[in-house]
Amino acid sequence: MINIKLLLFFMLPFMCLLNGCEEQKGKEFIGHWHEVTDAKYPVNINIQLDDGVFHIDENRVYPGSPVKGEYSRDKLEAKADSENVLSGIGFTMRIENGELKYKDGTYKK
Repeated sequence: MINIKLLLFFMLPFMCLLNGCEEQKGKEFIGHWHEVTDAKYPVNINIQLDDGVFHIDENRVYPGSPVKGEYSRDKLEAKADSENVLSGIGFTMRIENGELKYKDGTYKK
């Protein structure tokens, strides 16, 4: 007769691998990032992870905004391609040497 506890002890690691219990890629992206620039209104980005999807709030002041200094928020979603690359629809983000590279900007936590 098979011992159920022993079976679970040996099967649990394999079940976790099959069901996605492994560490989530891209956790380095999570947090608040601010643009490294001398601009009056730097872009800031907040990234959260929920159920394997990275939710990205990009806050920026667009030229010609009706109220000077008023930030607009773009909400984006992305998936981790690797530990240091996120990809969404029409964009990618990358981490190099602790800095976030996105569009033409560089961001720090």
